[in-house]
Amino acid sequence: MTLPLEVDRRLVEEAVYLEVRRREAAGDLTAARRYHRLREAAYSESDASRRERRFEQAHAALFEDLGLVEPLREAVAAFPVLEAASGCVVFRHVSTPPEEGADWLVPAAGRGRVMVRLRAARLADPAAPGAPLDAWLRHELAHAADLADPAFLFDQGLLGAGGGTPATERVRERLRLVWGISVDARARSAGWESLRPEAAWRAEFDRGYAALEPPLREAAFRSLWAAKRPTYPELVALARRPELGAAAVGGAPGTRCPLCGFVTWDWASVGHALSATLVRRYPGWRPEDGACGRCAEVMTTAASA
Repeated sequence: MTLPLEVDRRLVEEAVYLEVRRREAAGDLTAARRYHRLREAAYSESDASRRERRFEQAHAALFEDLGLVEPLREAVAAFPVLEAASGCVVFRHVSTPPEEGADWLVPAAGRGRVMVRLRAARLADPAAPGAPLDAWLRHELAHAADLADPAFLFDQGLLGAGGGTPATERVRERLRLVWGISVDARARSAGWESLRPEAAWRAEFDRGYAALEPPLREAAFRSLWAAKRPTYPELVALARRPELGAAAVGGAPGTRCPLCGFVTWDWASVGHALSATLVRRYPGWRPEDGACGRCAEVMTTAASA
């Protein structure tokens, strides 16, 4: 089964218009002649409602014939999880780059749906300078596919409601960064064009995580660029803890806690009292080995009981 695509009328009409103009400027008048012929036929309809319907049908036909819908179909088909979890993919027109993006929406009942906000200019000129259409679509749909996958463990409550303090907004910005790095790493591993080169992601990560000592920052970036998808709680944990440093952690974000054996992005600060408890409970453990936040919480509770 092919996941149905719904492209809103304004996006269809504007993309068709821009594509016709682009081809006309390149010397190809075939599309322009057909475009004007179909529009003139629609104008000849005296009934207003039927005339609007003729315009809509003309633009829809050109949207298909000019190949504008094909990149959308190909990008969606690259993510089987979306077809399994969603009822449709909706492409909605927006006017500016900051408005663009994709989400997976869960209705009160029934299957979810994917919402992609897209500028007509990007669709009509997929090779324009900047992010190519295919790379941009796959990058955004990968975010939606993560959200649609139960194994991603998405929990909106981990970040709370929108807005909030400047500190909360910084966490959201770092989450966008680490999630984007993970998505592009997986795109590269799949043989797709990545949205940005590794060096650009690394430079932004270095700025966002300047508080991490260089060896830990390198290990954290490498763990994200390793193409294995972290869970949403792991991404949030890394976004919340840019202040981690060598004195506070026993391992790099994304490595295993020596106590529970689970991969963690949330290394705890181990003080003297907790260290004494851990040494008694785990012979052979050393303070420099560190402990994940969960183990530290459990051991602290046990010590105070």
